Amino acid sequence: MARAIAPCMRTTASGDDGAYAELLFVAAMGGVRNADSTAKGNDVIHPDFGRIEVRSRRLPFDGRQETRAALPEWKIGHFDWMAHILFATDYSVRGGYLAPADDFVALARRTSRKVAFANGARLPTAIDITAQQRVGMTAQWSKNGATVRRARDGGQQCLPQSCQRFWSASF
Repeated sequence: MARAIAPCMRTTASGDDGAYAELLFVAAMGGVRNADSTAKGNDVIHPDFGRIEVRSRRLPFDGRQETRAALPEWKIGHFDWMAHILFATDYSVRGGYLAPADDFVALARRTSRKVAFANGARLPTAIDITAQQRVGMTAQWSKNGATVRRARDGGQQCLPQSCQRFWSASF
């Protein structure tokens, strides 16, 4: 399924990779995506975990294993949990974890505010959410089929019909 998605997804300056990660998180874990773009520092409000900052990284096509999630200083204090989702080049989910904000921030401060996926996932308090994210990806893309739309930069995105309202409102 991920191979069918990859040709239609494209990283753009509008942050579509991050938006996809947020939608995927909500589809897999529940919660409500933060629609207020002025509410900086968290992307999802979850009934059990509170304010969640969702960070994602897509592996580069050149084979490097760049897995780090950056944490800008200004976001600190504005989220309760960090979700870090790692995508393969074809947008399949390689891994995902949730970590409490305090533990993630402490690790980020020791590593110039860039946390490698494996290091964050090894935190004693981290919760592995890989399986849920993979199920969420399948549900997100197969629920009503995928459609293609033109992005602002002229690229294409495959969009599940269930997400078209989000994308229409975003662009």
